[in-house]
Amino acid sequence: MTTTAPTPPGERSTGTRWRTLAFPAVLVAMVVAWFGLSAMAGGGTGTPATGGAADAPLDATQEQAVSAFAAVPAREPDCSAGTVRLTFDDGPNRQITPAVLDLLEQWQATATFFVIGRWAQAEPDLVRRAVEEGHTIGNHTWSHPDLTELAPDGVREELARTSEVIATTTGSAPQVWRPPFGNHDAAVDAEAEALGLDTVMWDHGTDGLDWKGVTPEQITQRVVGNARPGSIVLLHDIHQNTLDALPLVLEGLHEKGLCAR
Repeated sequence: MTTTAPTPPGERSTGTRWRTLAFPAVLVAMVVAWFGLSAMAGGGTGTPATGGAADAPLDATQEQAVSAFAAVPAREPDCSAGTVRLTFDDGPNRQITPAVLDLLEQWQATATFFVIGRWAQAEPDLVRRAVEEGHTIGNHTWSHPDLTELAPDGVREELARTSEVIATTTGSAPQVWRPPFGNHDAAVDAEAEALGLDTVMWDHGTDGLDWKGVTPEQITQRVVGNARPGSIVLLHDIHQNTLDALPLVLEGLHEKGLCAR
């Protein structure tokens, strides 16, 4: 089964949330803090970050910026207009994913993380943390190939190996998956279905295009501007520009009465 939301034209409770600054000032503080960072994943240029042990820990400047976000509590979720499905591909990433999880917790938002098997194996604590905090883990293959170019046994290995790592790490096998590049056909779908995986794609309008190196403002305008109840948002928890955009996206969705689930 393939899950999609209508293509747009173009919980856990963690306690009371409040704001201590006016909305524009908060956004300015966030953007200034994060743009001042040295590159954690391509320096916000869209250069892919690698997951696993290749990444260095946050330095003092980066830690200070993380603290700047934590000092600005978010509002209570507003689901008056409905919900969107927030999804992240290609992680987990040692530098970006923890900060993404922090922001989601702050906003009482949940997401689906479609993980690369080899990075999930390298960063099991991040996978477990995501599950413990109420998020869903999906299968995004072991090494991110175009599955339509593989023989059936190659497709099966990519998916089965990743599902096994997720099950070993979390105690539960994944029930959803997303094909790399969105490429799948009947043969690929048959292998996924045999493993009990439902296909989850995304909406064209709410594809943040963060992988292209666009600015946080462009990501926000595209996602928030096109978001509708039921939209499936595509982002990647491996890029600095995605992390820079995320608080702006969550704020923008809140302003539209949409919450991420």
